Amino acid sequence: MTNDRFFTHQIEVDEFGQRKSPPPGSQITEVVIKDEDHKGYFDKIKPRFVWFGLHDVNFVGQMQIQPMSFPYLYKGRTSWIQPVSYKAVDNSPDAMDIDGEGELPLKNFLLTPYAQAMYLESSYGEKGVVVFEHLKGADEKFVAYLERVILPEVPGDLLSLGKYLAEVSDKNIELSDLGVKEKSQAQEMLFLMREGVNKSIAYCRSLIEESEAEILTRRNKGVGKAAFDRNDRFAFKMLRKSVPTESTIENAPEKKINELLERFIKAVEGSNIGAARAEVRTEEKNAEVEALRSQLAHVQDQLANVLFAFQEMKNGAALPPNAPTVEDETKVDPQVAADDLKARLADAKNTPRKSK
Repeated sequence: MTNDRFFTHQIEVDEFGQRKSPPPGSQITEVVIKDEDHKGYFDKIKPRFVWFGLHDVNFVGQMQIQPMSFPYLYKGRTSWIQPVSYKAVDNSPDAMDIDGEGELPLKNFLLTPYAQAMYLESSYGEKGVVVFEHLKGADEKFVAYLERVILPEVPGDLLSLGKYLAEVSDKNIELSDLGVKEKSQAQEMLFLMREGVNKSIAYCRSLIEESEAEILTRRNKGVGKAAFDRNDRFAFKMLRKSVPTESTIENAPEKKINELLERFIKAVEGSNIGAARAEVRTEEKNAEVEALRSQLAHVQDQLANVLFAFQEMKNGAALPPNAPTVEDETKVDPQVAADDLKARLADAKNTPRKSK
């Protein structure tokens, strides 16, 4: 069975492995092969290497639909993609024109490593599958050694895996006996692994959020997912999270709303209390200022009377009945009292009064 998504190289052979003879004279004429097509084909048949850090992928039951050169893609372990041949129904126009009522014949096809890598990226790229394109055509033993240096053991969850790749793998590469070029290839391999893990984490988080939303929708409207399924529980495990209970999910939106409402009420109350306290402080301060102003006016009147009396004494006139005596003046200096009241008034204006 063919699939237009994949680049395949088709080879027609008989039961003894012999190809069909071409038309007479076809091999005598010059055969023109474009250089880019020639290079492109040989690039596609070069072996590739793929890595996936989220979970295992089993291709054993899918070989009839999607042939792969390896049966399992193990979590955290690099797989070697090689050309793979398979048989499928020949749907070519020549096969369709064959007389008879029998089934269409089977035909051999070759699925290139490039086609297999494209399938893996299109099917599992969102989950974190990465293809080490910089290592295409490399020796498989060399790639296996790079993997042993970068990731000797595979941690059980994504967070631990990401932490190891971020904190330990760099040191492993630096302490290895790899050359400069090989270390550069290992660093590129490590970078792609980290990218894959980040995609896997994002995928798990998105899966959990969607499932929670579906469960809440079902509780409220009767449509949606009833509970967390096997995939959801696996995503929780990969993120080192416990699976929420039904009551937790149901109360999650209400709890969040209540928290926000409580914070809002406290903020409003705090603002009102602050405003009220500020108003009280302002009233108290204004009353104190008015009292000081009244005292200052009284002292200023007394000072004016004293100065007037002294001036009259110099001129030989008698003191007024309410004028302070010299003895009183020596006890309290009106000018000093006035200056003191002015200073207190200035302090009252500039210094906020502490609330009780």
